[in-house]
Amino acid sequence: MPADRRPGTAATSGPVPRPAPTATARRRRLAFLAVAGGFLALGVGFGNWAVRVPDVAHRLGLDHAELGTLLLMLAVGSLPGMSLAGALAARLDAAVLAIGCLGLFAVSIAIPPWADGAGSLGLALFLLGAANGALGVVLNGQAALLERVLGRPVLSTCHAVFSLGAFAGSLTGSTIANAGLPVHWHLVGVAVVLLALTVGFAPHFVRNPPAPGARPFARPNRTLVAFGVLAFAVLLGEGAATDWSAVYLRDVLHASPGTAGLAYASFALTMAGGRFAGDWLAGRFGQSPVVRVAGVVASAGVLVTLLAPTAAVGIVGFGLLGAGASVVFPQVMASVARRFHAPAAAISAVSSVGYLGFLLGPALIGYVSHALNLRVGLVVVLACAVAIVGLSGRLRAA
Repeated sequence: MPADRRPGTAATSGPVPRPAPTATARRRRLAFLAVAGGFLALGVGFGNWAVRVPDVAHRLGLDHAELGTLLLMLAVGSLPGMSLAGALAARLDAAVLAIGCLGLFAVSIAIPPWADGAGSLGLALFLLGAANGALGVVLNGQAALLERVLGRPVLSTCHAVFSLGAFAGSLTGSTIANAGLPVHWHLVGVAVVLLALTVGFAPHFVRNPPAPGARPFARPNRTLVAFGVLAFAVLLGEGAATDWSAVYLRDVLHASPGTAGLAYASFALTMAGGRFAGDWLAGRFGQSPVVRVAGVVASAGVLVTLLAPTAAVGIVGFGLLGAGASVVFPQVMASVARRFHAPAAAISAVSSVGYLGFLLGPALIGYVSHALNLRVGLVVVLACAVAIVGLSGRLRAA
């Protein structure tokens, strides 16, 4: 008989089995997958849309100014979408709102390619802007609720998942564009996939019935304004990369459709990497220094893009822009979620200002491009990156 075994005891071998996860742990894991999946779906949708913008424009014979005007309809649509989402957050359960907004976004992504003229395209982009604006506000609210449920930061990770979705969507979109599939059927297929994801995520979004007397809008103060300006600046750059990166490579650097799509893929991939590291970097070095360095990297990326002699260098420049822009918006949202006891209205306000930059920026670049050229148009993004460096100290002060 072995020395370490007493009579009447059973022998044990191998590792002790881990206890089965509790129902609460399983619900929390599924909630994380649903919220992160919502960000993934938003990224996949916009990644596919971004690489097909030139096809929609070329099919209708739009020049840069006309395209910029129509892209402005995304911003015009986002205003009622974001405002309505913020107001409904004080009246509807957060999970119900997330399901509705994700479904609306899925449907709206398929509509623009079917436009037969500038007017119908403008209406389609208005709807897409409204759906995108509402979904952005709601998903940030879901992520803030999830942080409270899990007791750990997840906002930066959720935004990283969005970037991975955008990267995957842009690569898929570029491949499909090179294969010659018409843009109509391409984006219809994307819509079907997003609707299927919505059905799968629906039971697991974080539920949060509205509190009695909850305010639908946040009162502006200096802290909220500082956060809003930072969000506006960084998301203007992100919107520019989404809508103009492929156009810049095709029209300025004379890349093929498939190669042009790699500019946004590079941007999205480096943004995902930066966001996965964002929570650790902010904890290690502090939010303000991290955001300041991020602004410097983003500025360098825009300069590389503006001076690029070839498509390959332009792709590198957009990658640097993505790396620099990656950590700013998630850190702003994390600060809002931690600072305000009832953050739904504050998140709605800051997100609204930020997504307004995301949608107004491409239109402004279109106008500048038409008046001068697209290289000069992208100087707007450089100005925003420099502004982030200057405003980074406000995060510490806030």
